[in-house]
Amino acid sequence: MTNENFFILSTIIGLIILIAGFSGINYKLNKRLENDERIIARLDMLINSNKQQNSKKY
Repeated sequence: MTNENFFILSTIIGLIILIAGFSGINYKLNKRLENDERIIARLDMLINSNKQQNSKKY
């Protein structure tokens, strides 16, 4: 294998590893976003039910 072929091969492998790393980070961020959205929805439900309870008292 010549130096030129080795350089091309190592560059391609490096790009594949880089793309795999970014897609893994993207996957984790998407899962975290879904989880955060669920938490926000629960908090909204709690706030709304608390507002309704407070409005019934008065």
